[in-house]
Amino acid sequence: MGWNSWDCYAATVTEAQLLENAEYMRKYLLPFGWEYIVCDIQWYEPLAGTGEGEYRELWQSHVRPGCWPDCDMLPLGRIGVGFKTPRFTNFTHDEQITMMTLWCIFRSPLMMGGILPDNDDWTMSLLTNAEVLDVLKLGSCARQIRRDESGAVWMNSENPGRINLAFFNFDDREQTFRFPLKCIGMEGAKVRDLWAGKDLPPIMDEICANLNPHGAVLFRLCK
Repeated sequence: MGWNSWDCYAATVTEAQLLENAEYMRKYLLPFGWEYIVCDIQWYEPLAGTGEGEYRELWQSHVRPGCWPDCDMLPLGRIGVGFKTPRFTNFTHDEQITMMTLWCIFRSPLMMGGILPDNDDWTMSLLTNAEVLDVLKLGSCARQIRRDESGAVWMNSENPGRINLAFFNFDDREQTFRFPLKCIGMEGAKVRDLWAGKDLPPIMDEICANLNPHGAVLFRLCK
């Protein structure tokens, strides 16, 4: 977990800008596990990310200790200064949660792309949710277990009795997702919504959630 200079400064990054972001990370994000700084100058190829969403499913069988799937930087917060288009990310709040959820459950390295000292409260809430970050740090065996044109379901495991489960809505409209527990070998479970930070009523047969357009939800299920 760390910060990469490209999304905010492109090839124009200066030593002072790099050090300013490093100091911000040390003061506010290091306790949550954010620790690496990457000075990124002109490696970027505009077509490199084409079709990346589909690639994650192909990568999942190669993820293991020492092998990390790099889903690229997180274009969150204030970006674009080096491209002469300074702005906050164009992603909606729901889309930002979707991005963080997928990166964490897939166990991709988290490399923040925005200017850290310009973080607003919303952006900081994404970067400092300890329960969500634990899905990245403690999970294993990440895999997509359902996918169609409307959405996808991913999971990873922390131990035999604890599963992290994420729903992703691909549609431009709100949808209700339902998923039977028997598909992941569970019969009844305690449920915690990790983004909301609250326990939900126990479930017996299936878990369901209403998702906003392009939104996601992340649950921890325990026996």
